[in-house]
Amino acid sequence: MATEIYKVHCWNCLNDFEAVEAVWCSCDPKHPSKLCPFCLSCFCPADAVYKRTFWDGAPQCLKDEVSMLERSLDRLGEILIRNQKLKTPQLLKALKEQERTGGLLGKILLDKAWVTQSDIDDALRYQGYQPLVDTHGLEVTPAPSATSGSAGEILEHLIGLAARKGASDIHLEPSGDDELSIKLRIDGLFYKIKPLRLNALVPMITRINELFGLDATREELPQRGRAHLELDGHDFDLLVQTLPTRLGPSITIKLVDRRFFLKNFTALGLTPADQLFLVRALDAPSGLIMVTSPPYNGSMTTSYSLMDHVAKSERNVVSIERSIQWEVPYVHQMEVNHDKGLDFAAALRSVAAVKPDVVFLLELNDRTTANLASQLATTLLVITTFPAFGAAESIYRFLELGAQPSLLSRGLSLVMNQRLVRRICPKCRDEGSQADPSKLGSYGISLDEAKALRVFKGRGCPECNRLGYRRRKGLFELITVDDHFRQKFVGQPTLAEIEAAARNAGMETLRERCLKEVTAGVTSLDEFLRWRM
Repeated sequence: MATEIYKVHCWNCLNDFEAVEAVWCSCDPKHPSKLCPFCLSCFCPADAVYKRTFWDGAPQCLKDEVSMLERSLDRLGEILIRNQKLKTPQLLKALKEQERTGGLLGKILLDKAWVTQSDIDDALRYQGYQPLVDTHGLEVTPAPSATSGSAGEILEHLIGLAARKGASDIHLEPSGDDELSIKLRIDGLFYKIKPLRLNALVPMITRINELFGLDATREELPQRGRAHLELDGHDFDLLVQTLPTRLGPSITIKLVDRRFFLKNFTALGLTPADQLFLVRALDAPSGLIMVTSPPYNGSMTTSYSLMDHVAKSERNVVSIERSIQWEVPYVHQMEVNHDKGLDFAAALRSVAAVKPDVVFLLELNDRTTANLASQLATTLLVITTFPAFGAAESIYRFLELGAQPSLLSRGLSLVMNQRLVRRICPKCRDEGSQADPSKLGSYGISLDEAKALRVFKGRGCPECNRLGYRRRKGLFELITVDDHFRQKFVGQPTLAEIEAAARNAGMETLRERCLKEVTAGVTSLDEFLRWRM
């Protein structure tokens, strides 16, 4: 079969080159671009128009390769690339073999001698895949005593352990080694627990079906369920999501601690100035507020906290959600149901007919819904959340969905983008040291910034489970929209133009805020580098 040919123009050196055979770059393992063979530059730094033009004309084989990278749930390959131990083309070949054989990605990479066991161990430590130990340094076992105990006892032990460790999720995943892998997500990173034998999966599923009211006859389909438990004297909501796999269902149990889920604005991490802008936008009778973040960075928690705040103002509040994670008093919450024809756009039309004061739209991913939200924001308050990596990018993504710039310019009032960074444990934080400027230039930190930077680390103690970190802090990037900023919506502004306008309007970037928190000893330089700010 003949290989497809795709001739493109290099944005940097202006030479034409063949993109299908060109090498993928390793800048962003989830979203790479092609290296020009003449100047050896990828088009990651190119403007949005160039990128859109490239992908609009790209053959399906290139789109399929990027889609495979985006679909990969195993971050091992991504971290190996970031550590410069693996190349993107090698990862693609390994992922194709994994898709074909169902094998473990690490084993495939080792068999091909592309990486060493030491490379993988370093990557897993960076990712957070490491044995979880208790406060006395003993490795945690998944059963009440060794590997004995009923499925109910084991599940009860796991949920209790997760609650004590402050975990947000428990992941039970059948693996190709005849094991049931068990991981806890703590402060955004995964930690491994000793696995169970795979034959424990069936009785575990039976107990989970009973606890969450799932249908045992529909294991071949994804299912969701909810339960309420009291753990160590505290109320927890548990949400389960099952996904069918070749080896059996993969199960995720989310733990929501009722004490801490809804937060005031200070606890969220907003500065006093941010709070002033936010309260002003929330008190307005109309406007569009965007609450965005990358996945797993707290935008949903922030949205529910805003919902609770608005509901206390005695306004009529309606929330449209894919899955209700938290029941907020005095809010009319509704779940979409695609099987019955109730998608977000249809639900939003129905809500508009009853004319509430405030609408929360906890997902936005199509043109119709974006335009409806923009239109409604001219007469009532609309608060929406969707994934984005910056405040300016949030606006750009909204426009990319097909929203009319004129509508958005009339309704948009505030954009909030956030990250969650791990806090250095205050019990074992060191005294701090001066940063080495010579080592930070490659990370975009200028000489002046490096000289002013003081770095701290957590040594590890029983209080933080020897990790050096304890809990997370929200960092926010805000754009307050005024008449001058609205002028940028004439035509179709580029991402660079939106960012420039936001900076001119006084936006303090996430990068700047994170460096301040590093110097203050709240978080570490490693967290700054991990998020590539």
